[in-house]
Amino acid sequence: PMSRTEEESAEEIRNNINNLIGSHTLDEPGWKKEIREVTLMVVDDNEDVIAFLQKALQRHYRNVMVATNGIDAKTILYGNQRIDLIISDVGDGLELCECVRNEERFRHIPLILMSSNDELSLKMTGIEKGADIFLEKPLDIGYLIAQIDNIFDKRKVIWDSFSKRPYPA
Repeated sequence: PMSRTEEESAEEIRNNINNLIGSHTLDEPGWKKEIREVTLMVVDDNEDVIAFLQKALQRHYRNVMVATNGIDAKTILYGNQRIDLIISDVGDGLELCECVRNEERFRHIPLILMSSNDELSLKMTGIEKGADIFLEKPLDIGYLIAQIDNIFDKRKVIWDSFSKRPYPA
């Protein structure tokens, strides 16, 4: 059994996570059950946020890798693991954006930044450094999944369009 202090700490952590992720639960009706064959990487220094996002995203995407900082994220990127999309807290995300956009073999990877700071200047900086989307915490997990699916759907349309078009002579 937990002591009163441990119960209060656990409750505080649950409340903090709920504040960070918004109102959706993992078992909410209407969530898609199909799993996309893609690999996502989640980067955040808050291990509770990482654990929640990993659990929520694994219900929709085949592989969800995690990193607790930019150094670990770069190690994963430079390894042999293919990454199809990156979701990063803005803390390490701005530097990660520059790394991804300046390295030819990573430029194609979509990048979503997230932050509890809603200042327009920070959002602009993130987009200018190469983020595709900037989301505010608390995250609405359904909205995040919709954004991710939209990115993959649009890229498939582009790929299909170019692969069917004959090359000019």
